[in-house]
Amino acid sequence: MSRKHGSTVIIVTHNAALAPIGDQVLHIHDGQLVNQERNEHPADIKTIEC
Repeated sequence: MSRKHGSTVIIVTHNAALAPIGDQVLHIHDGQLVNQERNEHPADIKTIEC
C-alpha cells in the first residue's frame, strides 16, 4: 500500500520475521545504528507468517 500511495511506513519491532517486507532494515542496539540493509526485492506482506 505504501508504494501504491507513495507513502513512508516505519515499523519498529523485535519481530525479525517482518524484515523481508521492508525496503530498508535498520538494526539498532543500545540506541545506536549498528547495521543498515537495503532490500531490492521486498516480500509481499501476505507471505509473512508472524
